[in-house]
Amino acid sequence: MFLCIVILLPMFAILLTIGSCKQKDKNEAAVYFEQFIEKAPVGRERIYVLYNLGQTYEQLGELNLSAEIYRSFIELAEPTNPLVKTAKAKLEKLEGATK
Repeated sequence: MFLCIVILLPMFAILLTIGSCKQKDKNEAAVYFEQFIEKAPVGRERIYVLYNLGQTYEQLGELNLSAEIYRSFIELAEPTNPLVKTAKAKLEKLEGATK
């Protein structure tokens, strides 16, 4: 079962991609994530949106951009955040794929 979920945050509708959404939905998700990151203060929500943006670009095949986003996530997230380990593994895989 594959889902696309919409989460409403103040002033933003964020489309999270889970599983295999349509290409159009992934492109729209990337736009929403970028808009949120541009306007959101640095904080927990922004960090998680960065991670989701990295995943979205990875699913869209934008590997260099995805790797750049994962690096930003790793830099900003607390080292104890469980997604840091996942992001590091994804980044390592992406760096191997883009060489």
